[in-house]
Amino acid sequence: MTAGYQVVATKKPTGCEKTSCAVMDGAGTDNGPVTQGISVTSKEPEYLRVHQLSLVGPISTLTSIKYLLGQGPMGLETMGGLNICPVPEPGVCQVISHVRELLVSILPSDERGSYNKIASEYQGWRPKQQVLSSYCGDPLMFDIFAGMCSVESLCHLWADVISGVQTGIRFMVSTLILVLSMIWLAPNPLSSRYVGEFIPGKMIQIPYYSNMISWFPEYSGIAPQKGGIAFTKPAGHALLDLLTWLSTRLLNTMIIVFQYSRLVFVGVKLRCGRDVYKDASMFNARDLKFNALA
Repeated sequence: MTAGYQVVATKKPTGCEKTSCAVMDGAGTDNGPVTQGISVTSKEPEYLRVHQLSLVGPISTLTSIKYLLGQGPMGLETMGGLNICPVPEPGVCQVISHVRELLVSILPSDERGSYNKIASEYQGWRPKQQVLSSYCGDPLMFDIFAGMCSVESLCHLWADVISGVQTGIRFMVSTLILVLSMIWLAPNPLSSRYVGEFIPGKMIQIPYYSNMISWFPEYSGIAPQKGGIAFTKPAGHALLDLLTWLSTRLLNTMIIVFQYSRLVFVGVKLRCGRDVYKDASMFNARDLKFNALA
């Protein structure tokens, strides 16, 4: 991509003197944005720091969140949070990616190793750009977050903020715990219900929207049918009306998220599911030891 001038590279920044670094808009790696907001609040006095960050993002934003948690590579192929798919429905690209992963898993070991070696050269792992860590080190935190997104459209997780020079997040005396919530613009039961109840029949008669109940609001960022980079009136109004409807439909979940963030703000320690699991495991282990002795 650099050789074809699709991605601009430079050697000017510190650390890029030997190997050129890609230069792109900040939305290419953090479309939330998450890093900028945390950087600003880290410079505030402790009693003024925010403990909740709310996002609205397309389906590929999960790639960006996983990257910022340090659990995945930079999603260059999806521009880190923008639905850049050559077909009108970005979900097709996800299906193709899933099929590719399945095919790679059944390849002979030599061919699978060659594929993984080539793939690793094009996947940007940037540990210095990590800004969040799963609360209390729970490895399932992101997976639970992604599962909530797919069902409710509104998901949240608790995370510890990681300071860093490159991210501009100031080193703090105390750990900053953040409640990250996101309205996920992806097809699910809620979006299908919205299309069935509120989208007018005249819009469904347009060829591009004839089966929108199965893919809305998963617009492709470059689909000409929706206006290219911009939005036509039908596409834009349908999306904005969906957001208005979700703000009412998901009000109960939003209140719960606000309550969590308030607890963090006043200094209450949130319960960690992994700690409960550890305590239960230790209790079972003691029980087994007692029974063995008996």
